[in-house]
Amino acid sequence: MAKKPDILKGIDLPTDKEIAKETAYLKISEARKGKGTGPRSEETKQKMSEARTGYVHSKETKQKIGKGRKGKGHSEESKRKIGEVAKGRTHSEESKKKMSVAQKGKKKGPMSEEQKHKLSELAKNHIYSEKTKKKMKEPKTEEHKRKISEAAKKRWQIRKEAKKKL
Repeated sequence: MAKKPDILKGIDLPTDKEIAKETAYLKISEARKGKGTGPRSEETKQKMSEARTGYVHSKETKQKIGKGRKGKGHSEESKRKIGEVAKGRTHSEESKKKMSVAQKGKKKGPMSEEQKHKLSELAKNHIYSEKTKKKMKEPKTEEHKRKISEAAKKRWQIRKEAKKKL
C-alpha cells in the first residue's frame, strides 16, 4: 500500500475493498434507474412464480428456516384470518378414511389422574358464547333425541367392530 502524503495524516480514508463495494453498489443503482420500483404487473408475478416452481430447498436451508421460525407463532390477527378461511371446510371421504387408518392401532389407554384433572379444569373454565348457551338451554324435540340416540348406537357399534378386529 502506498504511503499517505503528510497532508492526509490523521484522516481515515476508505480501504480499496470499501471503495470497490461502494462502486459496485452505485453501478447496480445506476442500472436500475428508470426500471421502476413500483408494484409488479400480473405478468411479472406469473413469470416469477413459474421460475420458482419446483424449487426444493436443501436440508441445510430447511434447518436454517426452521431455526429462524422457532418460537415465533402467528399473530392474533393472522390466527383469526386462518380461522375464518377454515370455517365451513369439511374433509373429503378419502381424507377421513386416511385419518381413520392412521389412528387405528394407536393405544389410547386409560387416562392418568393428572390428565383427568387437566381436562376437568379446562372444561370448567370454558366460556360459551351467548348463542351457544341459548341453544344448549332449548328443549330438544323427539326427532332430535332420536337422532342423538341413533348416532350414539352407531358409534358404539363401530367401536365393538374395531375391538373385534384387534
